[in-house]
Amino acid sequence: MTHLYGPIQAVGGENQAHGRHRADIRRLSPGEVRDRLATLQRLNRDLHAAGVRWVMPYIAAITMAGDPARREGFFEFYDHWDEYREFGLGPRPAAAPETWIATRADGSPHTFGKDLAPDYYTGMNRYVVCIEHPDWRAWLQQVTRLCAEAGYDGVFPDNSSAIACHAPSCQAAFRRYLEGRYGPAERAALFGSADLAGLRLPSERGSLLHVEAQRFYQTSLAHHLGAMRAAARAVNPDFLMFPNCGSPVLSAEYLLGHADFLMLEGGARDVQGTGCEVTSIIGEASHREIVDNILEYRYVAGLPEHIGLLLLEMGRTPWSRKLSLAEAAAFGSGACNGVRPSTREVLRPYIEFLRAHRDLYEGKRSAAQVAMAFFPMQVHYPDNRHWSTAGRLKDRLGSLQVPFDVISETGLTAARLAGYRAVAVPDLRSVGDAEVEALRQYVAAGGTLLVVGRFAETDASLRPRPEPAWLSAPAAGAAGRIVRHGGVPGRADLAGMLGAAGVSTLIGAGTGREAPRPLLRVMLYEGPQERVLHLLNYDAPVAAAGGLPRALAGVPVRLALPPGAVVSGVTCLDPEAPSQELEFRSGDGVCEFTVPTFALYAVCQVRLR
Repeated sequence: MTHLYGPIQAVGGENQAHGRHRADIRRLSPGEVRDRLATLQRLNRDLHAAGVRWVMPYIAAITMAGDPARREGFFEFYDHWDEYREFGLGPRPAAAPETWIATRADGSPHTFGKDLAPDYYTGMNRYVVCIEHPDWRAWLQQVTRLCAEAGYDGVFPDNSSAIACHAPSCQAAFRRYLEGRYGPAERAALFGSADLAGLRLPSERGSLLHVEAQRFYQTSLAHHLGAMRAAARAVNPDFLMFPNCGSPVLSAEYLLGHADFLMLEGGARDVQGTGCEVTSIIGEASHREIVDNILEYRYVAGLPEHIGLLLLEMGRTPWSRKLSLAEAAAFGSGACNGVRPSTREVLRPYIEFLRAHRDLYEGKRSAAQVAMAFFPMQVHYPDNRHWSTAGRLKDRLGSLQVPFDVISETGLTAARLAGYRAVAVPDLRSVGDAEVEALRQYVAAGGTLLVVGRFAETDASLRPRPEPAWLSAPAAGAAGRIVRHGGVPGRADLAGMLGAAGVSTLIGAGTGREAPRPLLRVMLYEGPQERVLHLLNYDAPVAAAGGLPRALAGVPVRLALPPGAVVSGVTCLDPEAPSQELEFRSGDGVCEFTVPTFALYAVCQVRLR
């Protein structure tokens, strides 16, 4: 049964069965539903027998379609609900679907897009539904349970964003959320009263209530998706949840434990693809600015629990499409939604490379010596520059070819920080006491902390706090170091600070006289008997007007080795060129070699014994 219409002729939901052709949304009889269920079970058995690993239908978690006046779409199904009781739906909900609809602060219904009745829904309304309404939640759980009974391995709920809903069910759920998050005394101090009966979701930014509302919306969506998965796992314990939450990336942290994969698209960028934007200056001179998703990939990779990230990156040039997939492999989960029938041949060398060299990616741990704190929820805090500063610091580290990890809000602990030589906190103005204490312990244990811009001026609930004493006068006996900058340090300053912290030079001979490679990015991983270095050349215009990509050649690598390790060989692999065994020199705890010419992506495997 589709989530938005119930049982209809079409198999897909959302954008695959939206009513463009009325015959597609004809309501099926109970007998036809029985036949459809048997057909889908047979289809999925055959697909699995043919070697398909996962089969997932396309649904959504927050939309419903129809017309209540004409009793069309979901409303027609609701009128005939009890005819389908044999499929485990339970009694028809007492509350009419008209009462399930999400509302804006002014009481008007939420729409997905600007129109309530878009042309492609042929006169019917497309509603956003309040995901806190118990009847809608129960219905979506029946949808995923039936998907599991049909033999599907999971579901892909598209258009499943966190919506700022002000409907009664969300208002009540928000008050319960605050009561669970803050005790009576805190509620009285922060919101004016311990009794939240009269409190409503805010409509304006700039307050703690707004921040908590955004946390609530993300939490609500995660619990909704998790309940959908749990209902299906009663049938198939391995059932997967794979939502497309649109953007931004902050949804990932809330989905931990509720979803297995996550798709994002668009985000704040106006540019699709991966590579560089080229701006002509005069004559042959031009400015090239990197377009990447490295911060997003490293953030999700560093979360306390695993969730697979898939980004929609439809590059407009062949090289941008290739680099999008290479970027996902080097920095993220190895998945990039840029494969279409028209691009498959372009990407074939990269797809085949990833399949043939799984050993380069699976079971590896980051070998980064630097970490950066990145708390995406900061975007909702007032007077906050965390995102923009983190983005600039990411670019500066990247231009120095310094591999880095990202530490999330839920992952910032003293134990997590302990393995890094340097940790950066970029304009983290509002931060909790536990995170401040973890950073203090990190410095006390010998780490180098780079504080960029403002830090810890308020706690996570926007209560002002004095500057932590240890920032200006580290505790007696502290073995670490604190470096403070009003803004993102320049290349030379940052390189010097990292060098003083013991962060080893990776690209170049370590003399400081090498030519800069501002469009080269790297990531380093380690296995029991190897180091794997990924090199990506972003000198690949995302638009055809920017010209052709420019290859890199003769990149010197200086790789620090673990104590006692002996290098047995270095192999350079390229999806579009034969692999090469490289000459190398090792000694004094480092291995040096030169990467030959590569167009977009090269992987160097350093074998150890």
